[in-house]
Amino acid sequence: MVDRNHPPRAEVCVVYDEVTGDILHTHRLITLVGRHNPDPEAVRQVALGFVRARGYSVDRLHVISVSANVFGGERLPRVDVERRALIFDSPL
Repeated sequence: MVDRNHPPRAEVCVVYDEVTGDILHTHRLITLVGRHNPDPEAVRQVALGFVRARGYSVDRLHVISVSANVFGGERLPRVDVERRALIFDSPL
């Protein structure tokens, strides 16, 4: 039986440079109805692992989690490093 106390959720882990705010990787995560959300630190490590596997140093990278609804459309996001929030200031 499905546990309805755990609604579906879609989020994106954004791996970005802590100095410039440039995004190096996004990692989409979908949790289905009735499933428990995975440990945030484990998801963070998986996202950083993908970047590391591509040969990048992860020393000055950070990860934030945002709703999957904010991605798409006509604008490229970057991260405001002071607020640790996505901002959209350039068209595709």
